[in-house]
Amino acid sequence: MNGKGENVKRVIAWAKDNKFLLLISALAIGYVCLPLATHMMHSGEDLGYHLLRIENISEGLKDGQFPVKIGPIFLNGYGYASSLCYPELFLYIPAVLRILGVGIEPSYKVFAFLCIAGSYLTMLYAAYRISGKEKTAASVAAIVYTMSQYHLANLYTRGSLGETQAFVFFPLVIYGLYNLIFEEYERPWVLGIGFWGLMYSHTISLVSALCVAFVLCLIYFKRVVLNGRKFVKLCLTAVIVLMATAAYWLPFLEQLLSLEMRFGQPWTLVSDNAALLPQIFSINFLDYTYNFDIAILLMCLLALVLPKCEENKRQRRTIRWFLIMGFATLWVTSDYFPWKLVQPLLNNIQFPWRFYAIASLFLAVAIGLMAVLKFGGRYRREIMTGVLACMVLSGTLYYEHYKIDYYDIKNDFYTYGENTFNLVQGEWLPKSAEEKYFQPIRDPKTDPEVKEIVIQDRLVRTDDGRELEFSDIRGQGLQFDFEGACRWLDVPLVWYKGYAAWLTDESGKRTPCALDGNGFNGTVRLYPESTVNGGTMTVKYTGTAVQHLALLLNTVTLAVLAVWWMFRRRKEKSSNVSGQ
Repeated sequence: MNGKGENVKRVIAWAKDNKFLLLISALAIGYVCLPLATHMMHSGEDLGYHLLRIENISEGLKDGQFPVKIGPIFLNGYGYASSLCYPELFLYIPAVLRILGVGIEPSYKVFAFLCIAGSYLTMLYAAYRISGKEKTAASVAAIVYTMSQYHLANLYTRGSLGETQAFVFFPLVIYGLYNLIFEEYERPWVLGIGFWGLMYSHTISLVSALCVAFVLCLIYFKRVVLNGRKFVKLCLTAVIVLMATAAYWLPFLEQLLSLEMRFGQPWTLVSDNAALLPQIFSINFLDYTYNFDIAILLMCLLALVLPKCEENKRQRRTIRWFLIMGFATLWVTSDYFPWKLVQPLLNNIQFPWRFYAIASLFLAVAIGLMAVLKFGGRYRREIMTGVLACMVLSGTLYYEHYKIDYYDIKNDFYTYGENTFNLVQGEWLPKSAEEKYFQPIRDPKTDPEVKEIVIQDRLVRTDDGRELEFSDIRGQGLQFDFEGACRWLDVPLVWYKGYAAWLTDESGKRTPCALDGNGFNGTVRLYPESTVNGGTMTVKYTGTAVQHLALLLNTVTLAVLAVWWMFRRRKEKSSNVSGQ
């Protein structure tokens, strides 16, 4: 009790000493959260898909899946491998809230708030370490980063929940790389957690961060690769991260290698989406996909009036590095970067302006360091207040230009099959599949291929024209009575590796049934043996050996890391007590 009491006293004392820091942090986070402060759901280009993902995880957990692999409600019950092909670990937070009875809208908003607050706190930590524990510099960097235009765009215009999560982990990656290159790499866990979080948040953001890391390791080859101690620790960090995320990337690669998906057919070229330099530096707020944050760019002009002396040479060198990295990253988003050359490797990034997040981070750190160097310790409150005011003005102009629409979403919205088709580009559908054939109703008003309303019931269909009804198995597959001979049956489930089928006769004997993905429109096709007399056919997603082993490896790795961390903490406490 005494130890806990002392900890509480320390926290209270710290809060009293940092009242203004806490106030300014609350104001910054609160401003970014303002559009969430309504009983309506805000709009977003991809938000409908992400809400469907959350609802899918919730329903999958209710149906007994853990982890959820095939979405039971996607495509009116046909299923979609969103959970196998997209990282969804953190989406279990709003999904569990849904299971506990919280509505769709508040569940999402709680998670969005956690992401916003998390991005502020990780940036605060990263800048605090980079600046040599300078609280003002850290606060300024966190304010600029969290309130940046691209962050607002991800939240309220694009509705990109994956990149919103990535904003939490980018600061850890950048500080981890800084610690690797310019320090002794005594905190490899920072880089590890950063990449672990990106792996479980957003794959494209992970690729972007890996590109930055790769380039920096090439530039600082001598400091990183030729430094044996650092390089060994870096390799060990990479191996641990891969083991601690195996439950995502191994099953994902297995599906990619076993099934030809739309993912292999690019729907856009990254070189076509690069911005012109005048667009990046425009102040007209014409298009969030091209205009960078004008407030951040204007604050970078502080570099022109920094005091120069021998005492602050190291600080100026650090500022210069972050400015160069920030503007170099902006250059990457432009058409001056040779995107056509790297397009075969990096086309899945799709939009170069995704690098705005990392550019905002680099420049935010530079602005924090410059503000302290220019104005010193005399005007700490004024510095933080001024930067907050600049970002509020920038954000207000942004909100004014991109009017946020709101709509009411009912908690039973996704119980209607027609509302379960928002897949954005549907990258993880089989190449042969088309969403229109999964629709419960095809209407000539929206589908010119039909002349009258067509009802498309979900039925099992045989090669000889029979149509069989079925019953769902708690969202994991289906069952139906089968008798008589046929060459094949098409089952209304989208095919992914991991499905199994068997026939159970009256005596309870199970006979495995061969199956593949050659059914109509990319669905499961069964090939029953000619010798069977009939029984109950079961088709269920049982998973693959790779999935089971990957989950085991992932779980064991995290458990070992947790035990190691607790042992290390106990050892440190014992050392501190003996030292006293």
